[in-house]
Amino acid sequence: ATPWRLREAVAGTSTPIVQRFGTNEIGSDLGDAVGKVLDLAAILALIGAAVWWWARDRAIQRGRFDLGDPDLARDLVFTVVLLFVVTSRVLSPQFMIWLVGLSAVVLCSMRTRLVRPAVMVVTAVVLSAGLRGGGVNLVFLVFRNLVLLAALCDAAWTMASVVRAR
Repeated sequence: ATPWRLREAVAGTSTPIVQRFGTNEIGSDLGDAVGKVLDLAAILALIGAAVWWWARDRAIQRGRFDLGDPDLARDLVFTVVLLFVVTSRVLSPQFMIWLVGLSAVVLCSMRTRLVRPAVMVVTAVVLSAGLRGGGVNLVFLVFRNLVLLAALCDAAWTMASVVRAR
């Protein structure tokens, strides 16, 4: 909803809101199209995670025993959950709680590859605290969403690089 919220703030136009699936959604054809794209992105993310796991397994069979490390599996779970949160139609506050919990697990590991994305997620959670409408909060909302997107890109790139390395 970020582009619609920005348009409201800049142009002063209101966004049609409808209640669906127990939450507020943008009530427009474009909003519905964005929702379908996000659903497709979530499916592609799941397929991407399965392909990554398959490539990892093949690499282990070829002698890359370092990829059998349980810390790597934890990093993948963090990345997949982050993928699903970012591609979700709804960015609920409870999702941010899940992400901060997973970030804590990642940051407590001495062998994580995802320190930077986990710190970005914690930053996004801090930015989410107390968001409720208003101009200043819109800045925090936009920044939070950009930070989550950057964390996702960083984590996904890192995880893809791990399997390709060597």
